[in-house]
Amino acid sequence: AALTLALALGTAAPALGSRTLYTDADSGFRVKTPDSAVQFVGKDFYGYVVQTLPEKKAPASPADGEPEITITEDTSTTCLIYAVPAAQVEAATGKKFSTKDFLQNYEDLAVMERNGIDPNKADYFLYDLENYRTPEDGVSGEDASVPGTGEEGGPSPLAVIPSSLLDHADISLSTGKRGKNPFVFVHLVEKLPDEKKDTSFKEDGGKNFARHDMQLALTSANDILYVVTTNFELPNLNNQKDALKKEYTPLKRPRMSRELTAANTDNLNAKKAIRETFLKNITLFAPQEATGPYGYWDPVLQQSVRLPDDWIYCQARLNNLVGDPAKAAELGTLTLGLRGLTIPRIYELFGQALREKNYKDAASIESALDLKRQYKEMPNFLFSYSGPYTAAQKKKISRTLHNDLRFMGLAIDVALHMGVNSPKVRQYLDVRDFKTRMIPSEQEMSVYLKGEGIVKEQPDYPLLFNGRISLYKDKAGTIFLIRKKTDDLQPEWETILGIPGADSAAPESGSDSAKQ
Repeated sequence: AALTLALALGTAAPALGSRTLYTDADSGFRVKTPDSAVQFVGKDFYGYVVQTLPEKKAPASPADGEPEITITEDTSTTCLIYAVPAAQVEAATGKKFSTKDFLQNYEDLAVMERNGIDPNKADYFLYDLENYRTPEDGVSGEDASVPGTGEEGGPSPLAVIPSSLLDHADISLSTGKRGKNPFVFVHLVEKLPDEKKDTSFKEDGGKNFARHDMQLALTSANDILYVVTTNFELPNLNNQKDALKKEYTPLKRPRMSRELTAANTDNLNAKKAIRETFLKNITLFAPQEATGPYGYWDPVLQQSVRLPDDWIYCQARLNNLVGDPAKAAELGTLTLGLRGLTIPRIYELFGQALREKNYKDAASIESALDLKRQYKEMPNFLFSYSGPYTAAQKKKISRTLHNDLRFMGLAIDVALHMGVNSPKVRQYLDVRDFKTRMIPSEQEMSVYLKGEGIVKEQPDYPLLFNGRISLYKDKAGTIFLIRKKTDDLQPEWETILGIPGADSAAPESGSDSAKQ
């Protein structure tokens, strides 16, 4: 899942650093974002993942030969803002929605809080958390006429709370302002299962159970509902207790336990601070027509790569994720794009992963192992990397290719053809109708490629791929697009990946590995 990918990438991100501004004119919001964040973006949402790095402190006592506790905690925090227009809110709930009604109900809830009345007694359809429940695996799309499903039978536009979390969490409702924005907060803290009733939990003592803290912050402007989600994993106390018992003597456990408790508190406070910072850095405004096409900027191609509206992308500037300046200087920008994934679908997949990991859900495990279904549902995706050459690459280019772009292009072309015909590749994939074309210019050598791939395990689902490798004297950029054979190359991709002069007599090299 894209969200799972973003979470994984986020574990490599350092703490908040300098900031930039992301603006979604169509959806009417802008967000200050740390340069170090791993970003994921769609036409109606923006999010990022950052990691909380613990503050380095002097050891509490001199080194005494004790080992460090071997516990790995997920210290990443995911922050996201998602714009849901009134029509989609009404389709999901069957109720009329407007900013005016939302703000009135916000004020009513705030009055209840001030007077000590249980806010859970508030009667407003957006406080009914069933509207935000993600469907169990395989349920979405069965009946599009039922409120809570999407217009085409997919997950509800509001489905952002995994079912397993909603069913096993302590939940609270509150109000508050962050900046100029009034928010209704829905806070969910996952509970540990009942050890006596949950056999999977009992088997490992909860050591593999990852509790989650998730907050929905709801606000509205211009008849758009903004759903702001922040979530992170909580420390695994059972795992920590087990590590203390195994790795420390009874005499030294109390001191290490205190250090762990202090580290847990610092980590939790840092994650809460990231949550608060994200909320305070959101600005809402009347939606406007976007000044440019939807997509991302490629620093090597020096142009905007336009994406179709039904694509999302995840992007990380890797040089900002590394503390070592020498290593950072050799890293560039990584982008992964996916077609057809919406926020509800992402959270549905995220929920499936939670059920599989925490509750050993048989249906989720079976779905994850259903390779035929995974291939069938696999969206089109894009991989892009742009960056400078490493020191080793520069040395090799200088020694063997004499820094000549023509030789560099020929070397890449030969390597591509050897690669698709290598035994290792052909063990899993048949590459057919593989063609390349080199397009030189004074400052750049571009190698375009295209072909068809047949996965040995799934011959009924052939894939088409297009790519472009752009070589310069001091840097390079690569873009690869993989799509189902039934999908044409969309106009947005033609200018980037369409092979120039494909119908002309320009030289083109090709191979068909299935025939060799």
